[in-house]
Amino acid sequence: SMKNILIFAIIALPTLEIRSQTTSECSELLYTPYYINPDPTTTVPPPVDPPLFDPPVPTGDETRGIFWVHGLAGNQNSWDRANQATVLGATDFPARDVITAQLTYGTNSLITAGLNLEEVIWAKKTPFENAGVTDHLRNYVIAHSQGGLVSRMTDKHYDILYDRRMFGGIVTFGTPHGGAYILNSRDNHYIEYFADEGCTAIGSAELLSALGQNVSPFVFNIVSNGVLSTVNGACGLATALLPFTLFSELNTPITEDFRVGASELGNLNGHGNPNVVKVAMHGEEYIDGEDPANPKQLMFRTFSSRDAASAPVFGADDDNELVDLANQYTARYLQEFIHNLQLAQYYAHGGFFGFNSKVKKHLKLAEAFKKAYDFMQKADDKWKVIIGAHAWVPNAPDACMCEWMNNLEGWSFYSAAPGFINSAAECADFAANYNEPGESVNCNWSPSSIEFVAKPSDGVVLEESQMAFPGAIPHLMVKTNHFQMRNSSETKSALLALYKGELQPFFLTEVK
Repeated sequence: SMKNILIFAIIALPTLEIRSQTTSECSELLYTPYYINPDPTTTVPPPVDPPLFDPPVPTGDETRGIFWVHGLAGNQNSWDRANQATVLGATDFPARDVITAQLTYGTNSLITAGLNLEEVIWAKKTPFENAGVTDHLRNYVIAHSQGGLVSRMTDKHYDILYDRRMFGGIVTFGTPHGGAYILNSRDNHYIEYFADEGCTAIGSAELLSALGQNVSPFVFNIVSNGVLSTVNGACGLATALLPFTLFSELNTPITEDFRVGASELGNLNGHGNPNVVKVAMHGEEYIDGEDPANPKQLMFRTFSSRDAASAPVFGADDDNELVDLANQYTARYLQEFIHNLQLAQYYAHGGFFGFNSKVKKHLKLAEAFKKAYDFMQKADDKWKVIIGAHAWVPNAPDACMCEWMNNLEGWSFYSAAPGFINSAAECADFAANYNEPGESVNCNWSPSSIEFVAKPSDGVVLEESQMAFPGAIPHLMVKTNHFQMRNSSETKSALLALYKGELQPFFLTEVK
């Protein structure tokens, strides 16, 4: 149906947590490459030194407190299945001696969200104590995506509010500690361009196909231009409305604080409290036999899992729904393109009166289906550009490179000219006017070079960003996307390792 296929153009386009292939192909992308510094620099103030505390070692017999914190666009229900398994147990997953709370927070900024979270955590002090928690420094946070940054901000606030500290450990799943590049792409309008392109290509193919089945070629040729104009107008309107509808979550104020290079994120990473015990769960989305840095159909696999939180406990492993649907439509678009092109050629050679209108009709249909096919073929690589998994990055700066020679002493060396030379013309002028007794110089302008890089990700956040949690122990979740991380078999394995104390003894959490 039209509703199903438009999921690829607009509906399937993700937020960081909505409801929760080659180098040559990449070079053909619509977008101008966005050159990023792989290690963005920010001004980081010196960290505050809070009163030191040492989280107690495991006693082997205690009730632990766990705070579950959701990500962008999530709510208290986002961790339902993992929390259920932790409290009640599941197959090969024994219940733990815990009291838990699933929490939420505001989204005005990371600072205010951290304060919000601190308040709702503090409200759990008495209930936790009534349930048997004897030391709140033994409580810990388990957070997904944006929630990991909010939890870290609460930890930073404890430097000032140290008498209210309610946890001594933080575990993050898919958190963009190094920044979420999708937000940089938002600012550069790449997501809007992508949505507009997909809406136009797929909408035109589907609507023209339906029109062609219901009217004569003569009427089709008259009406089709109006249909295409309507589609283009509707897609342009959809693009304009995206920040307020499907992509509203990407435009909440808090997201400004964790773009790649955001100053607030730099400040947070500069804090890096060494007293808090930390684990960073990081996901790679791919299937067996693929390069994790460049998997196929990354976008479709990721957003097949957008409802992972509602799957059975640890049962959100299947991520083929949109993959299968995408394959079906891609194959149909190619078939329809070939079929209509052949019909146009057939009628062009027929020579019968009135057949010219049929030629025009089928050529127009062939063109529409070809554009839809091309979009489906390239959509995944364009998504990888949007999240930063495919990028062109500089590996050398612009420079005026010169060979310096001393004709009297016979020595020479090769190096860059002074840094004030910023163009080929200035480089040539520098060489022409070089005037040191007994010396000469030959210079050539060497423009910056760039190289293509492909990076593993969970389909939304780069793996390197998920791991950029200062002082955290990393733990890989293989073949796991951003949404699956909360409720898949890999979630089960990760939590088992955590609760058994295998990742860090602090997190040892006893079986009931």
